[in-house]
Order: sequence, then C-alpha cells, then structure tokens
Amino acid sequence: MEQESPAVVRSVSSSEGRQRRTPSSRQTSHGDSSDLDDFQNYQRFRLKVVSMFGSMASGLFEFGADPETGRISQKDFVRVCVKLEMMNEREAQSLYQHFTNADPWDEEEVVATFKDFSIDEDEWRYVVASKQEATSWPVVGGEAPP
Repeated sequence: MEQESPAVVRSVSSSEGRQRRTPSSRQTSHGDSSDLDDFQNYQRFRLKVVSMFGSMASGLFEFGADPETGRISQKDFVRVCVKLEMMNEREAQSLYQHFTNADPWDEEEVVATFKDFSIDEDEWRYVVASKQEATSWPVVGGEAPP
C-alpha cells in the first residue's frame, strides 16, 4: 500500500500574531492519486474508448459531446463512463479533472472539449459529419442503403 506523503506546510505570521497555514496542494487533496496514476488511468480510458468506438473522436461523439463545439460537461462525462461500466464515479471525476486540468475546489464548472482529448478540429469535424450523414439515410423496407 502506497503511503501519502505529508503536505509541505509553511506557517506565516499575520499582523495579529496568529499563525496561518499554506493550504494543501491539489495533489494532496486527491488522497491516493498521483500524476502518474492519473496519466495511466487516462491511457487506459483512451484504450477502452478506441476499442469500443474505433477512435477517440467517435467515442466523444457517442458520449454525447455537442457536435458543433465538441463540448461535454463533467456531469455527462461521468454519467456515461459509469453507465458503460468503464469506471466508477470517483474515477471518472478524477479523470475529467486530469484532462481538463480543473481545480476540484473551483466553483466554476469546467467543460471539456475535443481538444482536451487530443482530438484535432479536422478529425472532430470529419467524425461529426460522418456520424450525422450515417443517421440521415432514409430507411427503405427496414434496411439502410448499402
């Protein structure tokens, strides 16, 4: 079992003579998570998405990212990860914070885009156009055209 390293705390005297402590870093707020663990989880996630959907862009589209902007909220991302049994809720939240570089204590909601998943704009536009075209074919006699 890996032990958590103690946070470096610096005391500063205030004008009133009280001691203030420097807040713990984001790293220590994750408890058992480290940058290496986050990176490894992200790589495993990418492999799962590519094996399920063929590419990261296709997977992000199927996760429900907005076709125009490629944006997906943390709430939607976590919901889909849990529904697809890719990871639990805590792992999905941690992963989202990793690739968006979001501060877990920030009140403002951070929204990921296709760029956070290392997808370039041309690939995103191509996948969106392909997926939308595939769903626009008329079905005749119960079969899609060849």
